[in-house]
Amino acid sequence: MAAPDDALIAALLVCDAGVQLYASDGFREIPLPDFLPRRAELLGSPALIIEVTLPVPAAGAGAGLATVARTPADSPIVLAAAALRVEGTQCASARLALGGVAPTAVRVADVEAILVGQPISAESIGAAAARVSELIEPSGDFRGSAEYRRAMACLLSERALREAGKIEDR
Repeated sequence: MAAPDDALIAALLVCDAGVQLYASDGFREIPLPDFLPRRAELLGSPALIIEVTLPVPAAGAGAGLATVARTPADSPIVLAAAALRVEGTQCASARLALGGVAPTAVRVADVEAILVGQPISAESIGAAAARVSELIEPSGDFRGSAEYRRAMACLLSERALREAGKIEDR
């Protein structure tokens, strides 16, 4: 299974990556969010990952990544990856993935839906990121309690979304 704090998996999730498999019944492509929870089953059938596909980003797309760790050399305790596409001042599409809050990195579709169609501003991003705490159920361990992970997920979501939307700090 993908590590829960894997920044690459979170980045691939916000880029709408797909996984191409080869099995005895031929080739098939599966969106990464569908592949991750079924990874053991799909690869055990047996199958082989032969390619990871990424669509070409559209004009106006931006991305951001925010992490927190005990030291710079440590793996993240919590991370947020974001991708936004802005047309004029409106959010045309939004992607947000979190790591360190579930058994593998996860997309937060409810937060994405809040942003689409709205003007991109520090206020709209802050309001959307605040919703993260209601949508996740992290467990704690020696690196961070569930409360700490929930708080960091909100903060890091806002940072990653602001970076993706090219919103300057106040």
